[in-house]
Amino acid sequence: MAYPRDLLAVVLILSGCASFPEMDGAPVAALRAADLSGPLAQMQPINLPDFNDAGLRQMIDEANVAGLDLAAARGRAMLADLVLAQARATGAPRPSGNLSLSGTSATATFSVNFEPDLSGRIESAIRTAEIEHQVAGIELLIARRALVREVVLGWIALGEARIAADRAEDRRVLVRQLIPIAEARLSGGEVTARDLAEAQRSLSLAEQAAAQAPGQVALAEARLRALGVKTIPDRVAFDAARLPAVPPSLDLARVGLLPEVCMAFLQFRGADSARADALLASRPRLVLTSSLTQMATSLQGLITGSLAPIATTLLMETALLDNGQSRSRLDQARLAVAQAEVAWLQARGRAEINMLQSAIELSGARAALAPARDGLAMAEAELARVLTRERAGEADRFDVIQAELALIDARATIDDARARAYRAALGWQEATGSDSAACPAGG
Repeated sequence: MAYPRDLLAVVLILSGCASFPEMDGAPVAALRAADLSGPLAQMQPINLPDFNDAGLRQMIDEANVAGLDLAAARGRAMLADLVLAQARATGAPRPSGNLSLSGTSATATFSVNFEPDLSGRIESAIRTAEIEHQVAGIELLIARRALVREVVLGWIALGEARIAADRAEDRRVLVRQLIPIAEARLSGGEVTARDLAEAQRSLSLAEQAAAQAPGQVALAEARLRALGVKTIPDRVAFDAARLPAVPPSLDLARVGLLPEVCMAFLQFRGADSARADALLASRPRLVLTSSLTQMATSLQGLITGSLAPIATTLLMETALLDNGQSRSRLDQARLAVAQAEVAWLQARGRAEINMLQSAIELSGARAALAPARDGLAMAEAELARVLTRERAGEADRFDVIQAELALIDARATIDDARARAYRAALGWQEATGSDSAACPAGG
């Protein structure tokens, strides 16, 4: 069928200048996981310790770029941005247009749909979307904190595994030297067979620990790489960190600023907003629609012809009898508010208990460092005394090895105490941090 050239011109002009919705079934390019990854330099820093260690800071930065849980949280935050933008656009007039060709005639229709927000329905929907947007932002913050926490714990575990590997190898070498000495002493009647058996048992345990140690190191490194860490530090210095001190009195009100408590409070507010939405949905709704239509058989007629009268309709929508469904939805929304409030109060209670427990743990960990240092100093002094006695002919190699083994034990004790103190410091920072300073539940 042939259309007049002027009508074809209309089609070409509109196809070149207008923006049509993508409803032709063509595939839309998908976002990949890599599109949700990237540095977080534009975001606020996370209030968790890096123990002033350059290697740990680099691992945290790398995990922030490649962490999959973080990418998922970013996707949810981006989706919340789109939902909020759509909710805000709902209250504006919504123009729409249509062009149809039939035979040698053309019809152009332009309509404007507007819903007066007399009942506050649109405002309530926007408020709900804003709360969900805030929740998505806090979920992203929680994901970032969780990622940093796992990297710090992995860093501590890596340091423990490497130190344990060194200690296990040193112990294996020393205990192996004890066996021929114990055998010689048994021959001379200086020790019993039980003493030799104990030395052999110690050697077996040392061999097992030395054999397992490389695997523990590899496992710690693999767990860090699974978090998105690319660069494993060559050294983990357990003696360079400065530990925080527990204040004389605790401000339990600070737990209201924690992301988990803040999110529970926002969910409580969201449930109340949903209750308001359910109440508004049961009330009448007014929708105003205005439209004009122009028909012509040529381009000149379409442009210069007189417009058809504007058609305006005002529609009121309401449900008079719905078998109690509206009332049921309202009752469910009211119960959801109560449940969300309970969840928020429970989150506050758990956070207060966690703050007290973390204060106890950090105080105990700091207190355990002093005797561990004293034990190390005593073991070093004892080894020096035994070496002096050996040079004087008052002690032999067996006594020196025993003193060296005691020094290894003392070093392992202080290493364990430091790792415990680092974990306690991390827990304290998590329990008292104020990353969500703008949380409305902070008061």
